[in-house]
Amino acid sequence: MKRLSRGPLVNPPSRSGHAVIKLAATVVLMFLLIGGIYYLLMQISGAVRCGEQLRRIFQALELYEMTHGALPRLAFFPDEPMTDADSLRVVLEAYGLDSEVWICPSSHPAIAQTGMSYVWNTRLNGRNLRDLAERQWMLVEINALSPDVPTPHLGYYNVLYTDGKVERIRDPLSKLRGL
Repeated sequence: MKRLSRGPLVNPPSRSGHAVIKLAATVVLMFLLIGGIYYLLMQISGAVRCGEQLRRIFQALELYEMTHGALPRLAFFPDEPMTDADSLRVVLEAYGLDSEVWICPSSHPAIAQTGMSYVWNTRLNGRNLRDLAERQWMLVEINALSPDVPTPHLGYYNVLYTDGKVERIRDPLSKLRGL
């Protein structure tokens, strides 16, 4: 009997080998999917917590205004946010805000190290909220000042307005005049 030569004899992969490869690929894809969902949920959670913190700051600003007759005179962003007399954080210290409220949960660690991740609209210094003719921004995340710094909330920034509302916007530099 003569054997026809068609190249080297190769055993085809067994069915169990295919099953193991498919199972491994499925497990890897599941972990990637779970990891992606976890990352997304953490980002959304950080944006929500940031908005809640800004609303707490607004409540403290309202109390300050009621006590002193006007909003405080503050720096846009103080040199030393934890100690300067014109720092929002220092001025509102007496109103019971904890240290976490001043730092957006989604801030970069370098920003968090400064002790504050929001900038103040200095046009509001010494003004009264009820006397403002139109709604203005009060606080915005410092990341918004540079297009080179990544956005903290999946392409958005949180902005606190003089009516106490927090909005998420994509491009605060074009919408917030006077930055």
